[in-house]
Amino acid sequence: MSSDLSSIMIRLQSDMLAEYRRIRSRAIEDPGTAGDQGEENWAELLRGWLPSNYHVVTKGRIIGPHGQSSPQLDVIILHPAYPRSLINNKHYLASGVAAAFECKVTLRAEHLSEAFEKGARVKSLLPRKMGTPFGELVNPPYYGLLAHSHAWKAQGEKFIFDMLERIHERQFDGPQEPWQMLDVICIAGSATYALHRHLDMGPTLSKEKILEMQEAHGAKEGISTGYFCLAGKYSDTSRDSIGKSH
Repeated sequence: MSSDLSSIMIRLQSDMLAEYRRIRSRAIEDPGTAGDQGEENWAELLRGWLPSNYHVVTKGRIIGPHGQSSPQLDVIILHPAYPRSLINNKHYLASGVAAAFECKVTLRAEHLSEAFEKGARVKSLLPRKMGTPFGELVNPPYYGLLAHSHAWKAQGEKFIFDMLERIHERQFDGPQEPWQMLDVICIAGSATYALHRHLDMGPTLSKEKILEMQEAHGAKEGISTGYFCLAGKYSDTSRDSIGKSH
């Protein structure tokens, strides 16, 4: 069973790489269409893996409960209960959005800062659910950055660590709180970086962690945020940063 799943993943990876090569070959003559094709590739992949009652649309904005609007987003996933009569209206109600993604054919350094900034704006559309640690640390919709490839020459382990450094340097370009962080960064065929949040407080907190918190932010308790990498044998790689005390 595991070998079958691996075969499926490898085939999907190969398909995305083939699409990247095809799109890139036409990007010079028509860069706008190339971007559209890249977005549609990711939308089709998501349609194939999500339950059929989720709606995957491209190019739209999310509207908050007070009329505030997000920037244009490349791929948006709507909850199954989203009204069918509103699906083709390119302004989507925030309460009905399960996830949204920014898509890039070739990821570059400046795209990271843009994605973190845009993600913070999207996460701020809905009011936070206060009262529980999960509610206060996780705010919908799920938001991420998807890319067919990247512009860096480094590959393998070197790329994994270089990318972690770049993410670490730019993760607060927009977000100021843990709930505003980008949930995932996926680069097809290279690596996926997923956000984790951790409560560093309470009587079980180690002396080493308390000292680390004090040196970094002058606080004995707080929230740690960081990204861990999913990339085959490098999947345990991670880089933490200490969030604000709450």
